[in-house]
Amino acid sequence: MKLKITSIIMIIIFILTGILYADPYSDGYNLYKKGKYAEAVKILKEGYSLSKDYNIAYLLALCLTKLGKWNEALEPINTAIMLKKDSADAYYLAGYCYMNLKKNGKKAPDWYMAAQNFQKAAELNKKNFAAYYLWAFSKIKMKKYVQAINPLKNALKLKPNDFSTNYYLGYVLFKLGRYSEAVKYLDKAVQIKPKELTALYYLGSSYLALKNYNKVVEMGKKMKELAPEKYQSYYILGVGLLGQKKYKEALPELQKLVQLKSDFHTGWNYLGICYENLKNYDKALQAYQKALKLKPNNPKYIYYLAHAYELKKDWINAKKYYLKAINLDPNNDVYVERLDYVQKKIDEM
Repeated sequence: MKLKITSIIMIIIFILTGILYADPYSDGYNLYKKGKYAEAVKILKEGYSLSKDYNIAYLLALCLTKLGKWNEALEPINTAIMLKKDSADAYYLAGYCYMNLKKNGKKAPDWYMAAQNFQKAAELNKKNFAAYYLWAFSKIKMKKYVQAINPLKNALKLKPNDFSTNYYLGYVLFKLGRYSEAVKYLDKAVQIKPKELTALYYLGSSYLALKNYNKVVEMGKKMKELAPEKYQSYYILGVGLLGQKKYKEALPELQKLVQLKSDFHTGWNYLGICYENLKNYDKALQAYQKALKLKPNNPKYIYYLAHAYELKKDWINAKKYYLKAINLDPNNDVYVERLDYVQKKIDEM
């Protein structure tokens, strides 16, 4: 009898021990593999509350991200990092959480923390292309363009033909005014995806900065063919033709540009330049005035307006606007030179 009671007690202890020491990680992982993330979270949270285990913390955070609960995932993933400081996976997932944070139902990324975690993930696993790429992407979002260059170059070592990495490296170099270098990567991006409008735009803009107008026109024609409804197509093509001094060809492109985007002050200014070279000074004045209305106190636009008045031999208005331009940019020798010329003409009246 005593033996039977002892056996029953042992069985009860065995069952209770199994309950207390069930493996929440294995159960949670099996549910995770089946895509049952909410059920996995419930089990993993129970295990997480009993023991701060790396595997449980990491998997809990991963399941929460699958449910779009990025903010909630931060606590377990940061715990996982504390428990295993050499886990590239944990740092990478933390970076992903920070770039998807929400506030009041809207996206509110913490790009600084995202960059920090992606950087650590890349340093721990130098073959993690995505970590390098997202590290750079986070820096770009913060407009830290110089700091984005090295991670992008490291990403390219792993995937030299990746479109996005070539594009963003070209974009970053363009933003830094390093146009010749930008061309190299933007051209590669265009070779990979010839119909990608944004890459064509920045490639054309880089050629424009380098005054390679033949290439600018080439990019503009491709853009117009791909996206005739986009104002950027007419901007690149129109300004390229302007640079080639093909004013009659440039005119309809620039007219279409401001028709599509009437608040584009740069477009109105280029249209004014085109009209001026076609000796239609009244139309040039109208275009320059619209550019100035959109961006008042721009010394360059004021100078062009003054120059159009000078070409019309309206010396009084020319002087008036040259003085305004000089007031805004007193060290510009061209403005001063034109004012002296106009003043002589006034003195001769």
